[in-house]
Amino acid sequence: MKSSNSWRRPSPRISLSVVASIGVASLTGCAALPPVSAPGMPAPAQWAAPLPHEAAWPHEGRLDKLVDWWKQQSDPALAALVEAAQAVSPTISSAEARRAQAQAERTASGSALVPQFDAVGSAQRRSATPPFPAGEVFQGALQMSWELDVFGGQRAQNQAAQWRAQSADAAWHEARVSVAADVVLQVLSWRHGQATLQLLQSDAQAASRSAQRVRRMADAGLQAPEQAALAESAAAEARNRSRAQVQRCDSEVKALVQYTGWTDSRVREQLQAKAEPAVGLMGGSMRHVPSLPAATLAQRPDVFMAAAAVAAAAADVGVQHAQRFPRVGLSGSIGRQNSQSAAGNVSLDTWSVGPLSVSLPVFDAGRRAALVDAARARYDDALMQHGAVVRRAVREVEEALSGLDTTAQQEQDAQLALDRARSALKAVQLREQRGLASALQVDEALRRSLGAEAAWLDLQRSRAGAWVGLYRAAGGGWTPSQPATASQATSNIR
Repeated sequence: MKSSNSWRRPSPRISLSVVASIGVASLTGCAALPPVSAPGMPAPAQWAAPLPHEAAWPHEGRLDKLVDWWKQQSDPALAALVEAAQAVSPTISSAEARRAQAQAERTASGSALVPQFDAVGSAQRRSATPPFPAGEVFQGALQMSWELDVFGGQRAQNQAAQWRAQSADAAWHEARVSVAADVVLQVLSWRHGQATLQLLQSDAQAASRSAQRVRRMADAGLQAPEQAALAESAAAEARNRSRAQVQRCDSEVKALVQYTGWTDSRVREQLQAKAEPAVGLMGGSMRHVPSLPAATLAQRPDVFMAAAAVAAAAADVGVQHAQRFPRVGLSGSIGRQNSQSAAGNVSLDTWSVGPLSVSLPVFDAGRRAALVDAARARYDDALMQHGAVVRRAVREVEEALSGLDTTAQQEQDAQLALDRARSALKAVQLREQRGLASALQVDEALRRSLGAEAAWLDLQRSRAGAWVGLYRAAGGGWTPSQPATASQATSNIR
């Protein structure tokens, strides 16, 4: 249902009833449910969601669109590395295999709804046996068999297979989104590590200079020996932090080699294609907290899979329910027989319709009723699992939005701290030039400035991580909401 009215909430909260109705009510409304009912979770009229068979995944479910989404970022390495990882990911390969299997099972279940035809033929040579003369007999026939789906069991089975095939499609898309997010996080981690390494190297150099100066002053009797020892200890720790960071950066590259299947040198070449690795990590794309369209959670593959599982389980109840009723079968054939002997050739055309068979359950010691009860139990469990998936989806999106919102609030103070530390460093450097401050004071001010810059960089890394987390939580991206028109609802989640 669509509405021209707008509805917007001031805080990053998502209505559970909205998500549930998007995921379950539309799906189970299409499933055959002779013995069960769809959960009643109506959505507000302002929310508009596509039907399951009309729902489009982010990036239209296409790899090129997924790669193009990451090309919007300021980092040229992201798209190339994401595309490479998609091609060699075992997770995606397994999801693709399950997807093909589900499609085949759907085709097989659908074939039971139509008559089955088989061609048979035979050739026989026989000796003279009264009253038949010696000769050859050739015959061929087209045979038909068909179980009439009087009580809808086969239709329900085909429906369940269709939902499972769509669920496999969703799982395949989920794997692609997950791999893309993992690769992007790895790239961001490397970018952050490289920028941090520069700061740690500068800090180690400043600490070493300070230690040397304090040692000379201690040797001259101008400083206590313990002050020199402390300064040398701090310098050693700073150098070790720098060395450890080099190893972490190298590990990030190795991880990308594993993801992409590229050589180490090729990965490094791609990563170094960005001119300014330390600026913004992901540029201006994450400057503001995005407004997510109301239907964003409907595109989450796990939410769709959970709702499809409810619909498939409901259809399974219908399958087992139909087994308690009579089964009706129809068969027939059409063929030709040719006999060749010394007496001549004889051809005979044959056809038949039937028998029409009926199998009526009489006594099974409660087996069919038990199977219905088991199917109902699976349906109830699927409903419970769906609710859990919806709540998890809401939590993940809200956590990502909260992380973006929190880091946005922290950014101003972090930038202020960095600016003030840099201003203090310039002031100390100016005083040194005028002979009013020592080189030791300059190094101390430099280290404070580097510490403030490292804190700012860590905040940028947290913000980038929350942004990628939102990409994953939204099911693989989002399209910014548009102003309301007479035919389009604009309910947003903030």
